[in-house]
Amino acid sequence: MFRGHCKKGATLFVLILLVFSVFVAAGISPPSPPFQGDDDSNDGANPIDTGEDNTEAEDGNLGSSQNDDLDQPINPPTTHTYDSTLKITKVVAEVDGKEDTTLRGGRKISKKAKEESDIKFEIEIQNVWDKHIEDIEVIVTIEDANDGDDIDERSSTPYLEPDSSSNLKFDFELPLMIDDDDYDVIIDVEGIDSEGNSHVFSWELILEVEKDKHKIKVLKADISPTTISCFRQSSLKLSVLNLGREEEIVDVSIKSVDLEFGIESSFELGVGTDNDAEYEKTYKFKVPSYISEGIYPIELIMGYDDKKYKDISYLEIDECEQLKEEANSVLLDLRKGEHIITGNVVKEINPSPVIKYELDNKLIILFLTLFVLILMGAMIFLGGAIMLELKK
Repeated sequence: MFRGHCKKGATLFVLILLVFSVFVAAGISPPSPPFQGDDDSNDGANPIDTGEDNTEAEDGNLGSSQNDDLDQPINPPTTHTYDSTLKITKVVAEVDGKEDTTLRGGRKISKKAKEESDIKFEIEIQNVWDKHIEDIEVIVTIEDANDGDDIDERSSTPYLEPDSSSNLKFDFELPLMIDDDDYDVIIDVEGIDSEGNSHVFSWELILEVEKDKHKIKVLKADISPTTISCFRQSSLKLSVLNLGREEEIVDVSIKSVDLEFGIESSFELGVGTDNDAEYEKTYKFKVPSYISEGIYPIELIMGYDDKKYKDISYLEIDECEQLKEEANSVLLDLRKGEHIITGNVVKEINPSPVIKYELDNKLIILFLTLFVLILMGAMIFLGGAIMLELKK
């Protein structure tokens, strides 16, 4: 009996080995025996933590770890950036009509600019790659030229075939207020090909701004109002900008000999983009009431360094209708002894000068007549007395 049990045990052991060999050959781990725990550990049966969450979610989908594997994005195709397939082959810079041609970057433009200079660029770009390049854009930037801000212009061409070129033009006007300095000019070129690769190229030039040593510009010198009548006051609005490299002290003279007034003043001007590089002021003046109607010149003279600026403006004086109407009314009332106008002031007088004048004349005539009569009577009396004396 013992031998029979041994044979059965050996046979079972061989079967277990065979099954284990099959699992190992198939790459499948054999089932693990249950873990026998304490009496209070969920009836003594817990799964072994394999480190993977293979449970199903409530909606029937696989657990989070398997979903994460499924949600991984597909890697996009790789693109490149090429910096030598698009090239700038020539730049023609024009400063106020004077050209300078350059075939390489990093150099200074030979022509100097100043405030409000007209700057033009003609840029030749070439495709030196073996495929066509599309959506080519060129950006020209003059850095910090606008009171610390950049000035830029853009242009584009739809595509370039291999070994083909294109010319693009750019036009700038420098600001009125700009510092005397060197400014970087950056030229950026960018395009793409049919595979999404980027093609870029960049050049840098230097633009020199050199302004006059002494130069001011009168932005405004206007009379306001230009016509006056009853209210005899006007003003000159002055606005001046220093365009030179040096600070200035400016002497101002505003005068009119015919209108009998004169104003003297002075002020200082800073340079470049400084706040005090511009000066503004309104000069008020009055015109005497006795100045008659007409058009009168007003002279503005400004002196700075050894230079002078001169300008002539005109002020028109119209007849004051209000005074004219009042004067006509007074003329009608003069004989009534009511009112008379002296300048702009209405005064009461009594009696009127005309009535007084007429009364004075009548009294004089009366006195003269009485004087003549008395004189004649005296002469008659004296003559009679003399004759009586002679008869005696």
